[in-house]
Amino acid sequence: MKIFQKVKLFEILDYLGFQKKNAISIWQIKFFMNQDEILIEKIVKNTCKSVKKRVQPVKDPSILQEDGEFVKIPISNALGEISNIGALIIRSDHPLPGNPIVLFVPGDNEYIEDYKNESSTFTKYGINFCVFDYRGRGFSEYDYITYGDNEINDTLTVIKYLKENGFEKISYFGRSRGASCGIFAAATYPDLVCITLDSPRIHYENDDCNTLELFPLFHSCFIFDLY
Repeated sequence: MKIFQKVKLFEILDYLGFQKKNAISIWQIKFFMNQDEILIEKIVKNTCKSVKKRVQPVKDPSILQEDGEFVKIPISNALGEISNIGALIIRSDHPLPGNPIVLFVPGDNEYIEDYKNESSTFTKYGINFCVFDYRGRGFSEYDYITYGDNEINDTLTVIKYLKENGFEKISYFGRSRGASCGIFAAATYPDLVCITLDSPRIHYENDDCNTLELFPLFHSCFIFDLY
């Protein structure tokens, strides 16, 4: 299942009353999906764990205006629908050469407000600071919250935006979900200055419900120097 299929399946399940009844007949899903019943059962279980409806509205970015520069970073899903990732950039008054920046990537149920006050640790030394919300959360748009499907692309999109906007030296800090996304960030952008991963997930399950072992990671905080 691709993420756009998961989201659409979740919409179907919600329409058919899955959340209210906590059960749904397989033939109804088969009618929509044209899949075999065993695979459908796995897909339904996986989908309802990894996608849910957004409940809270998008937060008003004006409350961040005294903290730094709020930017909207466009991203499209597999259907080509555009939404915006909300990110906060706090610039150093005297940036070092290369306009360095540290990107904080949160865990599930963590938001811009949880990390923005960490900026002074870096800005006073000439290092800029950035933190963002995943799609469907906080200051970012999207009607659905995912747990592992959108977050990687959100992270890579923010890094790409920073690189295209003059931040030549990017360091990465990720916690929990953000730490897992950091593995993909390091693989995609090997020129990251350094990467710190706090409590990454040891493995992921792909959309066919098979386990894909990524790295023999320890459930702890560690640093890769990528130079």
